Amino acid sequence: MGFWGIVAFSPWTGQLGALLTESFGGEVDADWVEASGWRFVSVHGAHVPEASEVRRLAEEIGSTLVCAYVADSDVAWVQWQPPGSDAIALTVNPDEADAYGLDVETFDDATLAATLPVPPEAVPRVQAVLSADYGFAEDGVLALACAVGLIDADRLRELAVGDLEP
Repeated sequence: MGFWGIVAFSPWTGQLGALLTESFGGEVDADWVEASGWRFVSVHGAHVPEASEVRRLAEEIGSTLVCAYVADSDVAWVQWQPPGSDAIALTVNPDEADAYGLDVETFDDATLAATLPVPPEAVPRVQAVLSADYGFAEDGVLALACAVGLIDADRLRELAVGDLEP
């Protein structure tokens, strides 16, 4: 049995775990702040967050909220939601998405560079994460955070549940 729930991160300094469980149910498994200043929270048993709910929360906290729903550790639907802007929906382990009824949208480098608030050199790393096949989708979500510079690579290896080599 894999992980069913949310892995989320934000630069917001408030009680992200409490906000997520109030909005989506479940129980906080982990809550930590990385050296980047971004807070990471894992909520087991949370329901699938609708895009409108994630947008509402980003507006409420006035900060970017990256909210990934992980289905049985197989696939993660990631909503990268800055306040006041359109979200981008990314998929970790896209080959598993059909089994869970998720549509997968792929993005070229130019679209990712224009949409994600990341330096241009991070775009190939993001594409590598999105095209990889992780044994645990939650590791892919953390690898996405690493690809954009929010988690150090050594720290990612400490946090990973499984093997990070696809």
